[in-house]
Amino acid sequence: MNEKKDNYIILVIICLILISIVGLLYLNNDDKVEVVKKDNYILLNDYSRFFTVNSCIYKYITYLSGNNSDALMSVLDDEYVNSNNITKDNVYNFLNKLDGNYTFKSKKIYYQEVDKNYITYYVMGDLVKEVLDESPIKQEEYYKVNMDLKDQLFSIAPYDGKIFKEGL
Repeated sequence: MNEKKDNYIILVIICLILISIVGLLYLNNDDKVEVVKKDNYILLNDYSRFFTVNSCIYKYITYLSGNNSDALMSVLDDEYVNSNNITKDNVYNFLNKLDGNYTFKSKKIYYQEVDKNYITYYVMGDLVKEVLDESPIKQEEYYKVNMDLKDQLFSIAPYDGKIFKEGL
């Protein structure tokens, strides 16, 4: 009788292991992610990349609020800098100078794969000013973040929010 009981326990354990393996394979299946795509813009559903893009914007916001024009120039998109003739002396003529403690909360991100190693992210979110003993002040902002995956670099520029306003 003990031998039947031992065989039954082993069979249950094997079944549980198989069910666990099938469950893990199902959870790791990338086909379950819904891809929203229009005009080569894809809605970002990957939380890791979402967090990475949000961190880039946070760094930019930190430079803006810290009045660090050298650091700000190092992360600004070259095309944006060149088209507006921005220098470290006039950078705040083109960007909103922030005073106080700010955070940025991304609400929606679309991306476009320019090539295998270069992705452009279009971000809509709230720039939130933390005010002591008051409700936070929110302002909707749009940014374009360019990522070079090969060299692990990014650049950022303010964006007019066209793809969000046109209802992608």
